Amino acid sequence: MKSGLGEMCHYFIVASEADFKRYKQDYPQALVDKEVLAGIIARSLEIKKSYIEIDEFDRNERQVFNYGHSFGHAIESLTNYRIPHGIAVSYGMDMANFVSVKLGYISEYTRQEIRELLEKIWNGTSINDISVDKFSQTIGKDKKNVGKELRLILNKGYGKIFKDAVKNDERFISWLKEYFENELH
Repeated sequence: MKSGLGEMCHYFIVASEADFKRYKQDYPQALVDKEVLAGIIARSLEIKKSYIEIDEFDRNERQVFNYGHSFGHAIESLTNYRIPHGIAVSYGMDMANFVSVKLGYISEYTRQEIRELLEKIWNGTSINDISVDKFSQTIGKDKKNVGKELRLILNKGYGKIFKDAVKNDERFISWLKEYFENELH
């Protein structure tokens, strides 16, 4: 359940602040109430459908749905899939938001507002055993990258998710180190 809800979470951040805040409010109830869960599923499908209609072949606008996934796929791989997809993506969204703060795209307040929910999704799991060097190497192998440039989906605010090129260099690796040392308590 948590993994599925974690996977759906990115649709609501991509869509709008109102969508995310409703999702965040409904999340605890969705774990125990099938009607609330059905409402979240229906809205996530509406959001996805709206993007498929404008970008059927996932070449432009729809790429925002990779938000959290580059980081998440690296987590899945490095934990030998011990961390389920939607939970890995939840960590990935937090990492993308952490990088977005470092680049001045969003405030720490917005990051923490989203993180409050993401922590509930990943609660009971840990990625503390991942080496930063291996993580950097693994994310560097993502198929969307061009050379040493990572093509990451980052956050400029609710409804403002976008693709950006970030070098997998010492600065980026120092951010990963800071994240793994300070953000995973």
